[in-house]
Amino acid sequence: MNHKEMKLFAGVLAAVFVAAAGTGAKEILAAKDEKIKISRKEALEIAAEDAKVKEDEIKRSRVEFDHEDGRIIYNVEFYTDKKEYDYEINAETGKILEVDSEIDREFKDFSQMEDAKISEEEAKQIALEEVPGASEDDVYLELDYDDGTMLYEGEIFYDSYEYEFEINAETGEIESWERESIWD
Repeated sequence: MNHKEMKLFAGVLAAVFVAAAGTGAKEILAAKDEKIKISRKEALEIAAEDAKVKEDEIKRSRVEFDHEDGRIIYNVEFYTDKKEYDYEINAETGKILEVDSEIDREFKDFSQMEDAKISEEEAKQIALEEVPGASEDDVYLELDYDDGTMLYEGEIFYDSYEYEFEINAETGEIESWERESIWD
């Protein structure tokens, strides 16, 4: 083969590999979607029921999608007035895989946090502007103090990516933003 034919052959071969890789990724995503039988909300409900905690007793919660040991799971974390709960729940079956709870020794006065100038809904909208196509159901927030500053710490799970961010609860400014593939 001459030099031009080699370049053409290499280009065609590269295109075939790219197409094949894309097909595999689509199959993996489709398989993941087929395996998830319960929603994030249902995972939180399963954990709260197991902990014998009523919905109105939950002050903050976070439900994260993850995969571990070939399983698709939800990491569920929620707080009541003085206790923290952590659960791992199988996203296909709803089975509780792991439970941990402890008294929250760093108890925060949640009533003071209600004084934030930016509401939780406003913080969600600020974050959603950064991820076109994502909805409020994809956003998870918690209000916290960090070095004397009130912040919304949050995550968005959308289109095979996890976005982690902090929004200043006084100004609405995004103070940090990270994006990572859920497959990494």
